[in-house]
Amino acid sequence: MSEVTRLSYSMIRTYLDCPRAFYYRYVRQLPTVLDGRLIAGRVYHRGVSYALKRKMAGDTVTAEEVKDIMSDTWEAQLSERVVYDELDEPKVEAKEINWQDDDPGRLKNVILKLAGIYLEKVMGKLEPVAVEERLEGEINGIPLVGYPDCVLNHNGVIDHKFAQKRMTQESADKDPQLSIYAILLQRPIWGGFHQALDQKEPDIHVVLTERNQDDMEWAGVLVEQVWRGIHSGIFPPNPLTWKCGDKCSYQIECRILRDY
Repeated sequence: MSEVTRLSYSMIRTYLDCPRAFYYRYVRQLPTVLDGRLIAGRVYHRGVSYALKRKMAGDTVTAEEVKDIMSDTWEAQLSERVVYDELDEPKVEAKEINWQDDDPGRLKNVILKLAGIYLEKVMGKLEPVAVEERLEGEINGIPLVGYPDCVLNHNGVIDHKFAQKRMTQESADKDPQLSIYAILLQRPIWGGFHQALDQKEPDIHVVLTERNQDDMEWAGVLVEQVWRGIHSGIFPPNPLTWKCGDKCSYQIECRILRDY
């Protein structure tokens, strides 16, 4: 078994969604199912981050260049078949890829189109100072890591999301992800969730929000309580989460094997 020695936003979210799923993923590191939309999201992130890094270096990049990078990344992801939070973080073997009702070819075309839209509509407005750089910090001795998709000048942070539904302002205002980044950056921030929307008409949806000192302190309490919960060794299932059932990669272990 693996000892949990640090926390990230992805780990915190998994624990809050279902402590039992956290146990199987991060403690037991059991093979899991790789969701096709997760692959699409990774590939989209790769294309956009490549363009942002080039811009930060003072270079220009074309949509076709970005799409070529994304196509290569798509093939590599299908071949590698692993689950991970960030490229530099530990990986878990994937038993299979679950495309659900998606057609892989259509999904690939959608993210290529969305990347082109992002470059056309949004990229020119951004002044990145860091792209997917690892941040490290701690809260009362608890190691914390994060990888903001993009840090802008004037205390701005962007998180890219590939989604089917628009994020509401309420959801953006209470999402702890940006609060974690504010803690790691050690300052209040303003943030933007940049959604690449897979809808009838693919488009980019931006929701802006802010995180102040109170938000950082609240998130710090959340981190501490999640940490205590993990190290208590008690990982109950959460049958009330929308992921419980066929959408959970560990439903066999949870419902049948009961190996915990």
